[in-house]
Amino acid sequence: MRGSKDDDRDEDVEMDDVDEADEVDGDDGIEDPNSERNRRIRSQYAQSGVIRRIKLLNFMCHDNLEVNLSPHVNFIHGENGSGKSAILIAICACLGVKASDTNRGSSLKDLIKHGKDWSRIELTIMNEGPDAYFPDAYGDSITVVREFTRASSTSTYKIVSSSGAIMGRSKKDLQGVLDHFNIQVENPCVVMNQDTSRDFLQSNKNEAKYEFFLRATQLKQMGETIADIEREEAAARQHLKSASEVLESLEQDYHEKEQLWKDRTSIQTIDQMVRELENECMWARCHHLQQELSTKEQLINEFETAVEAETVKLQDLLERKTAAVEKQRKAKAFLDEEKAKAIADTQRRNRLQADLQAAKKLVMKYQQQLDQCRKNKAAALKRKAQFQKSLQKLISEENTDREHEESLKAKKLERVQSEQDDVRARMADVKQRLSEASRNADALQDAYKGAEARSKDCRRRVQDLESQKRSMERAAANHLNAFGQRMTELVAVIDKHASRFRAPVIGPIGAHVTVLNERHVVAVQSAMTTKLLCGFLVDSDTDQQQLMAIFKNFFGRQRFPFIVVMKRSTQKYAIPRESPYGNVPTVLESVEIDDPWVFNALVDRARIENSLLLDSADAAMSKLRNLERSQRRGALPRIYLPDGDVVIGNNGAITVSPGPPRVQKMLGRTTSQDIEAVSRELNDAQSEAESLAAIADRARSSSNTAVDESRQLRMQEQTLQSRLDQLKTEISDLLRPSQAYDGQDNDALTELQSRIDQCDQAVADCDADEGVKQQLLDSALEDREDKIAAVTKYNSEACDAGAQLEQAAADLKTALDDIAELQIKLDKVQLILNKQKEKVADVENTASSMRSRLQEWRARAEAEGPEIQTDRHYEDITKEIAQLQKKQRDQEARFDCTLEETVRRYTVAKQKYMDAQVRIEEGQSNVRRIYRKRVSSVKDWTTFKKRIAGQTNANFLFNMSQKGHTGVIKFDHDKSTLHMHVKMANNQGEAEMTTDTKALSGGERSFTTLAFVVAIGESIRTPFRALDEFDIFMDNINRKIAINLLLELSKKYKNRQLILITPQDVSMVKATRTTYVLHLRPPAREHH
Repeated sequence: MRGSKDDDRDEDVEMDDVDEADEVDGDDGIEDPNSERNRRIRSQYAQSGVIRRIKLLNFMCHDNLEVNLSPHVNFIHGENGSGKSAILIAICACLGVKASDTNRGSSLKDLIKHGKDWSRIELTIMNEGPDAYFPDAYGDSITVVREFTRASSTSTYKIVSSSGAIMGRSKKDLQGVLDHFNIQVENPCVVMNQDTSRDFLQSNKNEAKYEFFLRATQLKQMGETIADIEREEAAARQHLKSASEVLESLEQDYHEKEQLWKDRTSIQTIDQMVRELENECMWARCHHLQQELSTKEQLINEFETAVEAETVKLQDLLERKTAAVEKQRKAKAFLDEEKAKAIADTQRRNRLQADLQAAKKLVMKYQQQLDQCRKNKAAALKRKAQFQKSLQKLISEENTDREHEESLKAKKLERVQSEQDDVRARMADVKQRLSEASRNADALQDAYKGAEARSKDCRRRVQDLESQKRSMERAAANHLNAFGQRMTELVAVIDKHASRFRAPVIGPIGAHVTVLNERHVVAVQSAMTTKLLCGFLVDSDTDQQQLMAIFKNFFGRQRFPFIVVMKRSTQKYAIPRESPYGNVPTVLESVEIDDPWVFNALVDRARIENSLLLDSADAAMSKLRNLERSQRRGALPRIYLPDGDVVIGNNGAITVSPGPPRVQKMLGRTTSQDIEAVSRELNDAQSEAESLAAIADRARSSSNTAVDESRQLRMQEQTLQSRLDQLKTEISDLLRPSQAYDGQDNDALTELQSRIDQCDQAVADCDADEGVKQQLLDSALEDREDKIAAVTKYNSEACDAGAQLEQAAADLKTALDDIAELQIKLDKVQLILNKQKEKVADVENTASSMRSRLQEWRARAEAEGPEIQTDRHYEDITKEIAQLQKKQRDQEARFDCTLEETVRRYTVAKQKYMDAQVRIEEGQSNVRRIYRKRVSSVKDWTTFKKRIAGQTNANFLFNMSQKGHTGVIKFDHDKSTLHMHVKMANNQGEAEMTTDTKALSGGERSFTTLAFVVAIGESIRTPFRALDEFDIFMDNINRKIAINLLLELSKKYKNRQLILITPQDVSMVKATRTTYVLHLRPPAREHH
């Protein structure tokens, strides 16, 4: 049990007593260790609360040590200095024990390995079975991680589930886990370190054993709580005594003030008369004001009747004007739409005409090329026929002596020439296919480049949208982020160095500007420029140098914000709010600027008073033309459109400059709807980017395929050309005459054959070129027909659009005339109505003032009493009140204070006396509560000591009996002593037990001590216990006996985990599935 949760544990004990009554011996609440229930519980291995694994990093002498533990018995042995005790200290430190309580250092820094800067401990606890701690959240294990460094005086906790999720980071979260499993690492019975083992085994003092018993069972903590309650009770009784003394003096003062108040009650008669007259006076004033107010209200009704009549007329005219304005708006919108269509149609007509002319020129070009190709082919065929005829004639004229040989040559020549014609035909076909494949490859390459360019543009747009979304999210969190990613940090740095400036630095300038209409945000930003809005305002050149130094230190080599140097001012420029440009709003009218200095800077730098805002470019151009006609001198204003475009007029020329493609909203408030809209646009752009990327991939694949096809055709062409060269060589050899023949004839034949070959090549080239030119001509003819049809269709549509444009202009003129006529009537009625309203307002103000006064007097009169009907004037009643008050003052002169002061003193004294009585009652109740709490706590403490002592005695007897020994523990709670009476198995014939454990042998004393420690541990039911150097001062024989005894006891308590640390040999221990024997080797140590 833990002292901080005594009440909860008491309830748990009571419930256990009720549910397990059949396992309790007698009425003292002590469970029999040999009961069936306890045997059943001990026979099951622990599933929760025991340590499964511990890992040490840079802890004490270990760099990296990981130890897996059995849920039952664990022997950890090794040489001195191998770091065995570090495991036990790590368990304590990881589960919240202070470093000073481990006797190894004054702070956690002392536990970090020498030469390291940090350390971490990981401890994994099993969390299975019916006693698991929130198994759905934590899983089958809970890992506690504690980290600490030399640089910090604090450490960090992490409670991690089996899935790796962090479930807590505080010691409070860890304490919840420890309380659930009843893990008490500060309890010397649960974790007995080297010092505790040595002191406990050497000590034979009964008082020390009793003190150990109280600490182990936390009864000592409960006793300290009772001592605190006793001190609280003494303080409460002392406080009650002091309050009683104060009550006596307050009671005496109360009676004195009460008597004085009774003496003054005789004057209350005059007070009552004065109050009644004052009440009558207030009601008389109310009646007077009510009469005057009725007169005014009647006059107001007359004026309001006249106003209603004029309002009806005005409303009728307004409705008619609204209808006329709506008609004008629709007519103007239709006219603007038709004008835009006309402009677009004109551009479209020009494009169609240009396309048609280009198509016609292309047809003529391809037709001429085709005709020329056909002429070249006919000429080549004609030349070939002439050359062939000359060749045959020359051959026939050869001598008859060579007829046989020449006949053979002629046949071979005919065969070779036939193959040559076939190769040339194939080569012409390959050239034609190569030409088509090259054009196709070029077209596909162009298509791929276009698709890749569109994909890059889309990816760039995605990046812009992602950047815009991040900027908007930052701006939504802090408006300063809208002016730059690091603007918040920069402003904080400038504020930190504010003392370096002669005058406060203002910036960013845009943070002091608020746009009144959200749809003007982009236009206003375009007018003021991003450079100026993100800039800073300083008073002097000195402040500019200081700010530049801060910028250089903050930005490094990056671009700095713009700095405006301007003398600080506290008054805004005297600029008329009414615009000189009529009903067209200026930038100045569309914003609110909260600082006069910023206001003047924007007027000087951005000319916001001369920058106009309109919704369309046509309206802006029309406004500039009107201003040019009306203004003979002076610069024309710039007009900004909602998308950021600016319309500029200069010397009769009007141009439209486009704004930035994508503008980050700095002046408007970034809403979640804006972020969602950008997110949707981003998703669309990402989808489009993926689609374009896929298209580009397909285009690249098609282009590569076409290039490969061209490469293969070019290789075929080279192969055919090589074969053609071979055939030409063979023909030349065949045509070459023998040595006996005339060389002149041989040269003539060779020349003729060469010319025939040239003609064949020319014919093949013409055939290939003719096919290409014919395809180009067919495509150009088809395109020309499409362009002619488009021009014809446009001409028909243009006629209809012209008639609609003329009708729209006429409708707009009629609507404008109607609006002008109605406006004149409206102004006349409005003037009459304003005069009537002024009269009503004047009378209403007077009546309102009278109502306020009447309401005030009536409230005061109702507070004094019910309404009084009187005919007297309030001034007469006031005079009578003054006379009575003079009489009252004469009588009160006999006392040292007024009646009100007397009543106040009496009331205060009475209240203090009553409050003191209440405090006395509360103090008595508090004393009784604390007394009951102390009595109950002492009773519980006595009961727990008796119950836990009895349970410990029963467990001790059970543990001793496992080796045939007999043992009894006698507690003297009054003297705070504990006596152990034991009779060993070999002394059972003796009549008396021994009470001095030093009289026992080393093994018997160790066994008795371990049986005592295990008995106390079973009383508190902790899931694991750890003993360090439990076998100290034992020889090998007694240590072997002690280990065998521990193993036999552990078989009786399978539901508990036992961690035994010893520097001695444990070879006699047989490792099993549930008994681990871990040998630690001395870690490598650094030498300094």
